[in-house]
Amino acid sequence: MKKKFAAFILCVLCLLSAVGCGQAKTDEQTPPTDQSAVTDDYLTTISGTYVELFPELSKSEYRNIWIDATTPLVGAENAETTTDMLLGMCMAEPYGPEAAEKYVAIVISESVSCLTKVLSCASVSNK
Repeated sequence: MKKKFAAFILCVLCLLSAVGCGQAKTDEQTPPTDQSAVTDDYLTTISGTYVELFPELSKSEYRNIWIDATTPLVGAENAETTTDMLLGMCMAEPYGPEAAEKYVAIVISESVSCLTKVLSCASVSNK
């Protein structure tokens, strides 16, 4: 009897949570009527110069900050290597579609090479 009661309570809780998750939150703020006008107005107020983030953060003067940040996560012995890896990932060339094309070509080339090796091993073992 206790098992049936517990199962019933669990079913009721599951149903209530499903109903609660399905409800949409009402937004108390009214959205702007023309979002593009708001964005355009904001962009016109921005002035000054722009410095790209990762080229700036990868300068040697900030290297100790990177090492200090990675040391608690990977240990002192791996902090230099991890910093190099993180900076390499952020600053790697090529980037975007050019990188995708390059890496797809590498994967295809490696796949063909691997398949050729497997087939040559299979033909040798069948003799």
